[in-house]
Amino acid sequence: KMADKKAQATKVTFNNGKYIYTAKCQSCHGKKAQKLAYNRSRALNSLTLKEIETSIRGYLMDEYDRGLAILMKPYAVSLSDEDVEDVYQYIQTLKW
Repeated sequence: KMADKKAQATKVTFNNGKYIYTAKCQSCHGKKAQKLAYNRSRALNSLTLKEIETSIRGYLMDEYDRGLAILMKPYAVSLSDEDVEDVYQYIQTLKW
């Protein structure tokens, strides 16, 4: 039973991360999170969870800007901490 619950939780995390990434991130960051959005951002597939969290929260709090804060803040506002982690986990599957 515990393995089934863990598998279900993993599937929910993957589906949420995939949905958010595809809907909100892919157009600028690429299908495999490899693009440097507007030639200013770093490739998301090369970042750690901590780096992504720091960037998203920084956009939210007006403390981080690589010239893209005006574009990123609306996305940051819409993402919970769990969403950010789910997107990160989904990005990890794109490396294969």
